[in-house]
Amino acid sequence: MTIFRDLAAIAHTGTSHDPAILKQVLLAREDAVASIMQLAQSTLQPGQLVEPHSHVDMWEVFWVQSGVLRCSVDGLDHVLEPGQLIVVAPGQAHGVACVGDEPVVMVVLGVQGEPA
Repeated sequence: MTIFRDLAAIAHTGTSHDPAILKQVLLAREDAVASIMQLAQSTLQPGQLVEPHSHVDMWEVFWVQSGVLRCSVDGLDHVLEPGQLIVVAPGQAHGVACVGDEPVVMVVLGVQGEPA
């Protein structure tokens, strides 16, 4: 099976956490690509945030492309700049926020799995 997607042709949709935070889904669970639950590019505008939450059976990777992202994991804040990523394990409470003056553009990868 080969899948081709063009980011320029993918519509922006709101996230489940906040419909005002936009994403472009490149792969979804319905695409049945191994354990990938979602691969998306997401944009947070200055001041936008996703409140802390957790996933029972999903690892989540946040890879910052531009802007400055604060990622809180189990109450500990991490500040990520372009080129940096953080991996959050299932069960870890995490939230993200755009803390700079420019939007954060990041790649978000969700992979089904059990905690380490």
